[in-house]
Amino acid sequence: DPALIRAIAASRIPIISGVGHETDVTLADLAADLRAPTPTAAAAHSCPDLGSSFQHLARLQERQRAAIRRRLQAAQLRQQTLAHRLHQQNPQRQIRTAQQRADQLGERLHAAARRRWQREQTRLSALMQHLHHLSPLNVLQRGYALAYNAEGKTLARSDAVQPGDKISVRLASGRLHCTVNRRSKT
Repeated sequence: DPALIRAIAASRIPIISGVGHETDVTLADLAADLRAPTPTAAAAHSCPDLGSSFQHLARLQERQRAAIRRRLQAAQLRQQTLAHRLHQQNPQRQIRTAQQRADQLGERLHAAARRRWQREQTRLSALMQHLHHLSPLNVLQRGYALAYNAEGKTLARSDAVQPGDKISVRLASGRLHCTVNRRSKT
């Protein structure tokens, strides 16, 4: 029956074919997961020998025990090795040495920062003194003045203003607000 052959081939449950007549091969034999020569042999294949199953389980159990023993021995050896290494390395001493090194580096850094700050202070003082000498306000102390037009721009030439323009003159101390009466080139 073709429907039976398709059902055997599609089955998710393992199928053992044991139709009989060892010399004949049926389509059911080909579609099945296992072909037995007789129905008795098919029954024997479907019910394995309990003795051999127990022996197989005993072998698996012994292999598992041996694997666990090996892992325990390896873990003990690793633990002993690490304990020995830890004892040899003496972390307390390493921590003390690292702390001393950090203290020394901190002192050196502090000293370097102090020297750098002093250099920068000296440099800043020199720059401030130089700026003081270049300052137009310092020139005013010597009797010079700065003139500005009505927009507040510095006047450098007399032809930049006309008679009647308002200007301001900055002196070393205070300002003068003036009106231009006339101008000359000298």
